[in-house]
Amino acid sequence: LETRAYLSLQKARLLLERCNWTDAKESFTSARYIYQRLRDAVADEHKPIYSNQLESIDTGLSFCEYNAGDIAVGKSGIDTTHLADKIDKLVLESNKPVEEETITWIGRTVPIKNEKIRTFFKRLETIQAEIAAATEERSKIALIEDALEESRQAQYILKEDQSEKTTGGMSVIMFLLGYVTFLKLGQSVQKNVSLLCSTLETESTNQNNVGLLSLFLSSAQRIKPHLILRYIDNVLQLLDDILELPVLQISSAEDVIKEYKMRKLALKTIRCFQLARGYSFQNEWKSALALYVRSSKLLKESLEATSGYKLEHSWLIALQKSLKDEQFYAFTQTLVEQSSPTILEEKDSGQPIESELDKFVDCSGLAVGKKSLVKLPPDMLPVPCKPFFFDIASNHVTLPSGVEQKVKSQEQSGIGGYFKGWLWGSSK
Repeated sequence: LETRAYLSLQKARLLLERCNWTDAKESFTSARYIYQRLRDAVADEHKPIYSNQLESIDTGLSFCEYNAGDIAVGKSGIDTTHLADKIDKLVLESNKPVEEETITWIGRTVPIKNEKIRTFFKRLETIQAEIAAATEERSKIALIEDALEESRQAQYILKEDQSEKTTGGMSVIMFLLGYVTFLKLGQSVQKNVSLLCSTLETESTNQNNVGLLSLFLSSAQRIKPHLILRYIDNVLQLLDDILELPVLQISSAEDVIKEYKMRKLALKTIRCFQLARGYSFQNEWKSALALYVRSSKLLKESLEATSGYKLEHSWLIALQKSLKDEQFYAFTQTLVEQSSPTILEEKDSGQPIESELDKFVDCSGLAVGKKSLVKLPPDMLPVPCKPFFFDIASNHVTLPSGVEQKVKSQEQSGIGGYFKGWLWGSSK
């Protein structure tokens, strides 16, 4: 029918250009009848398309009737009864009740008119089912990344449609945008939790890994605290972002706000416990004990808040068992530090042991070559100088006649001959 209407419209425009007013009017009237009935048959979101076509047809039809001599718009001798049956059948089919897709959240149900948003929610249900069926954390992380990408695209679509005017509170588009943002933040929380579980599987020596419950096992003490605290801080920030969503504040969703505040309190308890473990790892027992005491106070509040939530409550029950043991151990280590005598350790002077025999010296460095018994090489000692004039034996040696004259001439010219003549006189 729509194809026939479009064909009649184009034929009418061609006849209008040829100034064939009567035939153009009949074609305009046929197209107008079909478009008008189709507009009544389609949904509200598609009606503006047919209304625009009807406005352009009415303009051309009025022009043809003016030139043809008719007065009233819409009068035509064409018989449209052959189209009535088909159009009436289409109208009856379109008027059948169709289940409209809706979303119910925080006590409000809104329809989903955008086809892309409908596809997004169907795709999201499929991904969530795959995540629930996945057994490895790496597979879960990959699926969560797909869900995050779908959520980003849905956010972009809804922001483009946000031009809808708000009547009597929050508009449908704003509500859907807030809901998609809420889902996206929840997926980010789920991603960080999966990354934390993956880190625990990689770093922990426990073969029977039980997810986040392995955080409270003794084997988790070997894991560096900053690896765990990084993900916990990310989740806490995401929970703050969820609680600050305008859609939750405007809709007064007390139950959702209460649930996420409970999760935030439970996560703060776990974070404080992990910080205490970090100080224990560095043997700073006083700071660790203070944080363990703080964790005990937070744990009491968290157990009361999570009484109706099975998963979070099981985490805190496991935490309670480990917290008691580690708190008592930190307390005993603190007492040991306070009762042990304080030994003033002198700094190593770097001198060998033979020069510090009057002091107590830790000789453990001898085995590794950091300490020496004696100094090698020894220090240089001063010795007396040779006399300035010491070699006079050559003056009393009898030499052959030929050599004697030559030696005497050399002695007279040297410093020995000078002192000889000065001290003992010269021999002629």
